[in-house]
Amino acid sequence: FFNFTNRGKRSLCMDLKDERGRAALLRLLEGADVLVENFRPGVMASFGLDPAVLRRRFPRLVVASISSQGETGPDRDMVSFGSTLEATAGLAALTGAGETPVITGRDVNYPDQVVCLFAAGAVVAALLERDRTGQGAHLDLSQRELTSFLLGEELIAAAAGAPSPRRGNIDPAEPEERLLPDGGGW
Repeated sequence: FFNFTNRGKRSLCMDLKDERGRAALLRLLEGADVLVENFRPGVMASFGLDPAVLRRRFPRLVVASISSQGETGPDRDMVSFGSTLEATAGLAALTGAGETPVITGRDVNYPDQVVCLFAAGAVVAALLERDRTGQGAHLDLSQRELTSFLLGEELIAAAAGAPSPRRGNIDPAEPEERLLPDGGGW
């Protein structure tokens, strides 16, 4: 799985707490179009690499900040994992086939996949706008908000007092694909 999803990538490790690591990153950004960072809000600023500072130095740079809850709001400092994101976004309330919410996976958490798709689209849109205006952008992407976005109809139904039942993998349009009891549970 690692080799498949990382095919053709090159990487390096930099200690951004060290001046040499920060200097190396700044040299890389001289020729970069996009910087994607996945720290908690404020971590890049603690390194002297706040997105606003970077954009002043590199006006055409698109900075995509991807965090659990986004850079603003009351939960901005909340640290989470895919499982807690699924719960706070509402996704876990729809999964499973019994009374208890179930997270989508322990190895590949769905919110991580969701934000990648949204981030890719947002970065491409920001690059197109940058090509038109000459100005980069700072994209603030909240994994919880993007996961909740996918549940729009379900959130409206729940707010109206008609939440959907947990169906597990039962799809009324595909009756042959369903979760069946095995005698000891599901």
